[in-house]
Amino acid sequence: MRRVITQVPMGCAEWKEQRVLSSFAGPFGQLPVLEWEDTANDELVTVVQTLAIAQYLSFQVGVRVCVDCRTWVEAWARRGDW
Repeated sequence: MRRVITQVPMGCAEWKEQRVLSSFAGPFGQLPVLEWEDTANDELVTVVQTLAIAQYLSFQVGVRVCVDCRTWVEAWARRGDW
């Protein structure tokens, strides 16, 4: 299985231009966007937003972790940089 990760750094001006393109910013005009080639069903799956991506990937790789907002916020709070 081939996996490609593409990171596209950009500033605010570029984001305003790219945000309207669903091919770049997904169906909701938000980042991050994950495009996953589902070979079992022969389709391209698009998942938007960090928690949704984490949940989707956990199921795809067989971890089956339930990611909820409280767990995410608690992890960020422990970092102490916000």
